[in-house]
Amino acid sequence: MIERLFIGVLNMSLTASVIILAVCVIRFLWRGAPRIFSYILWAVVLFRLLCPFSFSSAFSLLNAVPESTADGGTMEYISYDLAHTAQTGAQMQVPVVRLNSDLSVSVPAAVGNSADPAQIALFVAACVWLLGLCALLLWHLLSLLRFRGRLRGAEHLRENIYRLSDGGTPFVYGLLRPRIYLPLGLGAEEERYMLLHEQIHIRRGDPVFRFLACAALCLHWFNPLVWLAFALSGSDLCPCARLPGCKSVRW
Repeated sequence: MIERLFIGVLNMSLTASVIILAVCVIRFLWRGAPRIFSYILWAVVLFRLLCPFSFSSAFSLLNAVPESTADGGTMEYISYDLAHTAQTGAQMQVPVVRLNSDLSVSVPAAVGNSADPAQIALFVAACVWLLGLCALLLWHLLSLLRFRGRLRGAEHLRENIYRLSDGGTPFVYGLLRPRIYLPLGLGAEEERYMLLHEQIHIRRGDPVFRFLACAALCLHWFNPLVWLAFALSGSDLCPCARLPGCKSVRW
């Protein structure tokens, strides 16, 4: 049921919002900390955005807010029972209507008159969320197809290194077998530095991390804090991401 699915996403989003705010405070207070701490912090945010299960901890950041856990360990701030109100309401019937002295019928009540208004609002919100999710996925798919068309003319240099026929910045593309794409016009020393930089991205697993971050953004597109986390994590995990037009990791 779409309402139950949407409630699960809302619960994950509420949980992750607390973590995102905490990470924003921590990154402000610990500026200049080793980059490994940024990976750990944003990995926690990513886990909360994609995993519906909760693991209790005495040192959890979520101790600042009450957290309820449903059967199976799923987080439940918004009750899943709300998704069932329409089912019970739709079964209600209006009193018997007598057509004449010998015949009487029972007319089912309209769902709109019997269902809880909160449940109706939930159903509409769930539909809007699903439309937004599909729109973002479609946009990413079209962007991916258009971008892959640009890569068809790349020249294979060696191993997983390719050179594009136009300008731009170097970047890593691919999940299982990531490739490094270099633009034209790089000097020997600059090219060597760029290769080392992109190889670090591959060793750290940044393409997979960025792919999961995009998936979380599509799933929680309605939450502005998730958009903020997506932007800040890209900046923290790659200093060159602060440069205008730089997109060092693609999927």
